[in-house]
Amino acid sequence: LRDEDVEGLTHAINLCGENISEGGETILAKLGIRSWEEENKKKRVIGSRITPTVGLKRWLNSNGNLSPQMEYIVAGGVGVYGCDFFLNGKEAEDEMADTSSRPGFLHEVSTLWEKAATEPPPSSSTSSSDSNNHRTTILRIAPVLTSSGGVLGKLLLPFKLGLGGNVGSGTQYFPFISSSDFGSAVVDHIMMTPAKSDRVYNLIAPEPCTNEQFGKELGAKLRRPTFMPMPAFVVKILFGEMGEEV
Repeated sequence: LRDEDVEGLTHAINLCGENISEGGETILAKLGIRSWEEENKKKRVIGSRITPTVGLKRWLNSNGNLSPQMEYIVAGGVGVYGCDFFLNGKEAEDEMADTSSRPGFLHEVSTLWEKAATEPPPSSSTSSSDSNNHRTTILRIAPVLTSSGGVLGKLLLPFKLGLGGNVGSGTQYFPFISSSDFGSAVVDHIMMTPAKSDRVYNLIAPEPCTNEQFGKELGAKLRRPTFMPMPAFVVKILFGEMGEEV
């Protein structure tokens, strides 16, 4: 981009990042699924988020044509709260919770992602581009539900075929947000509310549901039965660490 193309720019939104479960050449990959154990998958998940986040941050810091109210909006994930933040009757956590020590790979990814967005870019020498000239907003996003892709896109075919059911026990919680609510939150609320300082938002449906509840509701909407469970040991064999955490 030329400097004159972004004169007065007020918002930059960064949603970069490789899908955590897609890619590869295995049989599961043909179905749009890839486990984390496959070669370099974890590195690619992390790198595809950190590199563009730091790169865009450097560019914003070095550009003098941006609006004084410039806001850098960066995608993150509810994985920053760990893979068990809904377990054992725990109360829901808000954006002020201490997330420094939580279990799971998605916590690692989300933590590194947020640091890349909020900390000065790594540099061998001190320069003016090391200091923010903008405000940063982190979006801790739950899985976004859309029929065109993502988790819902993968579930539609088996559920339409009457092959839907619980994954494992079905009691694990499933955080989510609809694509329309996600868009409205970003465009109609966050971008319309000037940021006075750096800030964090949880973008997630207000009422959590279990895997069993979600499956039954999806089956009801599609008018299909949901009696084909996937036992926990099958999930572990097929998906490894990803299956246990997600």
